[in-house]
Amino acid sequence: TMRRIHQAYDEDDLYYDDDYYEDDDYYEDEYEEQVAAVPEPSPPQLTAAQEQAFFKKHEKKKKDKPSGSKQEQQELAAKVFQISQIVETAGNDAIRQALERNGGNVDQATNWLLENQQSSQSSPKVGGKKSVVLDLSSSKPAKSPVPAPKIPQVSQVTPPVVKKATPNKPPAKPKVEKKEPVVETAAEPVVVTELDPNEKPNLNLVVVGHVDAGKSTLMGHLLYKMKFVTQREMHKFEKESKEVGKSSFAFAWVMDEHEDERERGVTVDVGIKYFETLSKRVTLLDAPGHRDFIPNMITGATQGDVAILVVPANPGEFESSFQHNGQTKEHALLVRYCGIRRLIIAVNKMDMTGWSEERFQQVVGELTQFLVGGGYATSDLLFVPVSGLTGENLIERLPADVCSWYKGPSLLEGIDSLEPVPRPADKPLRMVVADLFKTIQLGSITVSGKIEAGVIKEGEKIVVSPGKRICRVKGIVKHKGKEKLYVKCASAGENVDVGLTGLEDTMIHISSILCDAKHPIPEVRCFTAEIATFPGLTVPLLCGTKVNLHVQSSQIPATISKLLSVEQAGGKSVKKNPRFIRKEQTAVVEIRTSLPICIEKFQDFRPLSRVLIRQNGVTIAAGRAIDL
Repeated sequence: TMRRIHQAYDEDDLYYDDDYYEDDDYYEDEYEEQVAAVPEPSPPQLTAAQEQAFFKKHEKKKKDKPSGSKQEQQELAAKVFQISQIVETAGNDAIRQALERNGGNVDQATNWLLENQQSSQSSPKVGGKKSVVLDLSSSKPAKSPVPAPKIPQVSQVTPPVVKKATPNKPPAKPKVEKKEPVVETAAEPVVVTELDPNEKPNLNLVVVGHVDAGKSTLMGHLLYKMKFVTQREMHKFEKESKEVGKSSFAFAWVMDEHEDERERGVTVDVGIKYFETLSKRVTLLDAPGHRDFIPNMITGATQGDVAILVVPANPGEFESSFQHNGQTKEHALLVRYCGIRRLIIAVNKMDMTGWSEERFQQVVGELTQFLVGGGYATSDLLFVPVSGLTGENLIERLPADVCSWYKGPSLLEGIDSLEPVPRPADKPLRMVVADLFKTIQLGSITVSGKIEAGVIKEGEKIVVSPGKRICRVKGIVKHKGKEKLYVKCASAGENVDVGLTGLEDTMIHISSILCDAKHPIPEVRCFTAEIATFPGLTVPLLCGTKVNLHVQSSQIPATISKLLSVEQAGGKSVKKNPRFIRKEQTAVVEIRTSLPICIEKFQDFRPLSRVLIRQNGVTIAAGRAIDL
């Protein structure tokens, strides 16, 4: 095992292609051939005088040696045995982490492995990005004893360490050999020592709508026209989609990256991309539209500042998406109850109607009536006719020969016109974990998500809740289009990647919350909520009703433990301790959860006080915590 590490260092790279080095016999056979090729030296012939001089010199060295040299040799032998055992079982990530922590010093890295034997033997198995690394463990015994090679010196090691920047000298990117990527294919982050006060504000934009409304195709085509997708990448998508008989899905594959999404032809998880407009940096969240994936859609909606509701304009499809079983109404209400007020309605597939003004106005009329009744202000709604497949009215405005009656903005102009959302940077840190993975720069525990409040800084101690486990921020990466910025701090509203140290992989998960160490978020199992029931509630709520509670990006089994009050029709009076709650009523209830949850009072911090209540796959109520 030590020989293979030595061999890896000689190659000046720790990471290899699994397919090339999949046979462990490769190492053993090659090394044995090299050893056999070296002739065994014959013992030297010494004269009597030379032999006497040698022993005198040896006796002098022996006297100069400390008396404990034999004990030191025994300790060294024991240490070498421990090293061999640890390296045999330690993962590749643990060895790399030890070298990075100790600046490439092999002795210090070895001591670190010895001290952290238990923790360094485990490697978190998390979803997200793949890691292609050399497996340093081997179950096959050596065919014959071979001499152990020496441990390589520090000068032979070039670990991939990102140097810290100083204000006066911008750091250079680390020199990396062109090998198979370990975790990500993206370029190394650019290190930024200070935040630019004139930097464009970040806007978190979630795209929702009925399944097959064309959300992924629309946004994929927008990214392509903005040059955030290369011609080579687009050609690959076109070729692959055509091979499986789905040529019209080429632009959708820009957003739908998972194999199961491409096979099924529907978005399953929230896709994330980044782009820039003239005045904003945009984090694009493409939410699934199928009713089976509403929980994932809610996760995306909780991260959004504004939303695009995509509706199909072609006859029959709009009507089916707007009926009881369609998702247009539910998605529009869900994003509103997640705190989103500004809404762009992209009336898609207008090319299939011949860019009919009559059809466009019909869709606008029906949607406006419903959205205003659902709590939106007319001034917060913007209707834009588009075609995701042909790309019309995405960036450039519609030409007169295509559509002479529409004089409004294009979709990109509409996004750029949205006002920045107020950011509570002065409040204690709150960041909801939306994804968990590992990267070279940030380590084996890297999380991503939106900073809801406060500021997160590199090197500071923070708390992970629920559980209130203390850890330290290793590094922060934020996105600026295709570019990654390695920053010292990030504030509320940013969607960032954060590397954490001092945690085991079992201590953090998706929906955990990173908090200020001095002001952690409350953890409760019972709270009082003010709720509004939806038309989807077919059976009245009773004391003891079992529900699924959605808080931020988590879903927890819960029970309606008490019915405290209900507002009568018209809101004229309030009835105390009702026996049941019907659909489309406002009530105050007590909710008890099966596990501790992190939640704030509405009066303290609105974004983390909101809850959604679902039952049997249907959203039946939404509300906010008013007492804990």
